[in-house]
Amino acid sequence: MRKTGIGIAAVASLALLTGGVANAQESEPPTFDGTDTHTVGTGEEEMAPGIYRTAGGENCNWMRIGAEEAELAEGKTSVADMAGAVIIEATDTEFKTSDCADWEWVDSVPNPPTSVSSSGIVWNTGSLGNMLADDIDAGEGSHTVGDSDGDVTPGIYHNVSDETCTWERLGAEETAVSLGETFEPGMASTVIIEATDAKFTTTAGCGEWTKVAELSEA
Repeated sequence: MRKTGIGIAAVASLALLTGGVANAQESEPPTFDGTDTHTVGTGEEEMAPGIYRTAGGENCNWMRIGAEEAELAEGKTSVADMAGAVIIEATDTEFKTSDCADWEWVDSVPNPPTSVSSSGIVWNTGSLGNMLADDIDAGEGSHTVGDSDGDVTPGIYHNVSDETCTWERLGAEETAVSLGETFEPGMASTVIIEATDAKFTTTAGCGEWTKVAELSEA
């Protein structure tokens, strides 16, 4: 596996001097190979918990692995150059990814007031404690992507599922461009919604989706 940029520990130390993790990471965010199996942790060559994004790939797919090799969540893009996003939790043990562009650190695990991690622990750390204003209703739905009132605006969104949660991004002519699924109740998930998307669909088990980051060029 390959990791570039400054390590998570170095980022945290630098943040104390610069006034925040986000500012420190904007210059050299850690990146991880898009085809590899990465160990989750805080060691030198490990993938730290947080939100990551990839520029994607035609057959980009990923899976989060937990204790005893349990499959926790998966996602994929089916169109070339379609971006993807994933949340890695402290209870994950591995992150498997193939045919994707490099995964780049976005920010720490969000801290919504009522959300819990897959372990049931309320998150009380993370630089995304103050969530952005936009959100997407919990449960089953089909949401239009755009800039009109009531539309879902492009960005990175996070939710904690009440049950298992499946989501899908639809492009022109309602072509599926990306999808993801969690396999355990209480499992967090993250999706990136782009301006080229037409709709975003979710199943009954999904919690409320809250925007945690605006889009920037990868």
